[in-house]
This record gives sequence, C-alpha cells and structure tokens, in this order.
Amino acid sequence: MAAAFSAALSVHAIEVAAAPAPRDGAASVARVAPVAPVVFFWSSPSRADNEARPELLAALKEAAALTRARVLDLSPLAPSPPDTSSRVARGVAAYDAMRFADAIFELDQAAAAAAENGAWGLGRDGLVDLFLYRGLCKTESGDQAGAWNDDPARFRPSAFKSFVRAVREASARPPLALTITAPPGSRIFIDGRSTGRDRLSEPLLRGEHYLWVERPAAPPFTRVVALAAPVALVVPDETVRPPDDAELLRRAARLGAGVPLVVALSRQGGVAMVELRSLERRGGVLRGAVRLGPSPAADARDLRETAARALRELPAARVDASLAAGQTDAPAERRWYKNRWVWLAAGAAAALVAASPFLLDSSGNSSPRYGAANTDPLQ
Repeated sequence: MAAAFSAALSVHAIEVAAAPAPRDGAASVARVAPVAPVVFFWSSPSRADNEARPELLAALKEAAALTRARVLDLSPLAPSPPDTSSRVARGVAAYDAMRFADAIFELDQAAAAAAENGAWGLGRDGLVDLFLYRGLCKTESGDQAGAWNDDPARFRPSAFKSFVRAVREASARPPLALTITAPPGSRIFIDGRSTGRDRLSEPLLRGEHYLWVERPAAPPFTRVVALAAPVALVVPDETVRPPDDAELLRRAARLGAGVPLVVALSRQGGVAMVELRSLERRGGVLRGAVRLGPSPAADARDLRETAARALRELPAARVDASLAAGQTDAPAERRWYKNRWVWLAAGAAAALVAASPFLLDSSGNSSPRYGAANTDPLQ
C-alpha cells in the first residue's frame, strides 16, 4: 500500500513538473512581439543604376527606420572606367615642357588602356588629344631644338603639316560600314562620341575604332573594332540577375528577421522601374512600383512613401516577448528531470518505502514486523 502510494505520488510530481508553467501567474498564453522585417535592395552594375543607387538607397533607409527594419544592399559592385584621361593630361603637359620621352611614355600607356577598354570613359576630345599628341611627340623627338612659332596649338609647322597630310590620306580611302546592335535601352559610343542609340549603322574610315556600350543591366561592353571590311557586331545582353527568392528567404532566416521586402531596380526598353515585393508563405506579393523619371529627388520621395506603406502592410511575424526584450535565443524547454519538485517527491517516496516495514505489519498487527528478536533458542 505504501509502495503504491509513493509511486502515485512520484508520477503525479513528474506530471506536474513536465507540464508547461503558466506565465504571468495564471495565463499560459505566450507573450509575443513583432519581428522587424528586412529589406533587400538590389540594382545592376550598369552606369545608370550606379548613379541612381545612392539616393534611392538613402530614401529606402529612411522608410525602413519607421519600422526598425534593416536594409541590406545586395547590389554587385559597378566597375569603374580606367583613369586614362589623367595619363593623357600628363602626356600633354610633358609635351608642352618639351619632355618628349616622358610624353611618349604617358601617351603610350594611355593608348594601351584605351585599346583594352574601348576608350571607355575617355571622351572624343580626350581620344583626339591622345593620338594627336602621341604622333606629334614622336615627330618632335627627333628635333628638340627646333624653333617654335606663336601658333596657339603650340605645334611646329612641320609637325602640323605631317598631321594634315595623315588626315588627308586617311580621308581619301573609301569608308566602310559599321553596324552595331545592342540590347534595348543601351547607349553606343564610337571613338568617344555618344550616338545616344542602341542601334547604329554608319560609314567610318578604315582602321581601328574604339567602341564601348553602356548596357541597361550589365557592365559596359568594350572593344576595338578593326575596319578592313564592313563589320556587323551584335553586343551580348549579359544581364545581371538579382538573387532568387529562395536564397533571399534563407538569408532572412539566418538573420532572424521577419517577412523580407525585396526592392529591385530594373530597366526594360529604357524605362527604369523600382519594384517592391514581399516574400511570404504564399509566394511573392507585389507591394508597389515606382517609375523613375528625370528628377532624382522626386524619385527618392516616391520610393520613400511607397516603401513606408509596403512595410506597414507586411504581415507581422511574431516571437516571444522575452526575445524582443533582448534575448537572442528562445528559452529551452524545461525537462521534467530538471525540476526540483520531482526529486523532492521521489526522495519522500523513497523514505516512506524504507520506513514502511517498521510502521505496518503484513498480518495487520500494529507492532513492527521485525521489531522484536526471537529469544527461543537462547532459552
């Protein structure tokens, strides 16, 4: 009987310890608090997107601050054009100082960079200066003591005549057609001159021509085209895509954030759009779009308002209030064997079992079963 009572007492204690303890005294409902969302911003490494990114990102951070959301810029780094113009300037300065060897070195380096990058970032005037002064330096290097006149261009008459003769000979050759087809919304530059179009077909002089193409969603395409016959060139698209939704959801989960809001800048056919989507259980949900116009300030204002509205409308993910108070990990579930009441009950039961032979007799007598010794053999 005592053993059964102690066992029942132990089982009851274990059940009580294993049951979840109610919070706030009586209620067992967990307190919850909203989790701040995370905003992923993305734009392509094109020149136009790189120029628009700072103001758009600043507006997005202002909107996110209202809901304490984090903003992460996932945009790939945009390449920068080589600093060819500074080399050309140093070469021209060396030419003016009659340091022709130094001038030739700087201008040769600039010519190599222009050939490697299609004269990317070097305007038409810079490209003209590069080859004009490079040819004049090589002409002048054989006669440094020659006399100079007051020509504003600072060229000796003999050097100027050599330049005019070269232009005349090149112009006498029949031109050749160069046809270029680029992705919609691109801008083609030929020999440092912007055409303002994504398709081009025009006659050019024979020889090398420097080409770079600014694409709407990809880094610039650069090349040197050698015209010895008509050339038709198709510029590849090579659009850089943003991370897929699955990757963004995994990243948000690693950050312990709420519903992610994806803000992506894209360009289609020359039209720039900023699209806002939330990634929820039922899939991606469009939360708004902003079409970029000629005013960066107006674009930033529109994005700030649209993003603030989208963040307010996001479904609130929730966590325990203790986490919102500063805990980084959820409290672990308390095991029954870690409860002190279990062990107190078990100890009491064990003591009762040990003492029961001395308290109860199996025959019903009130004296203990082993309370008196048998003295018959001694008698």
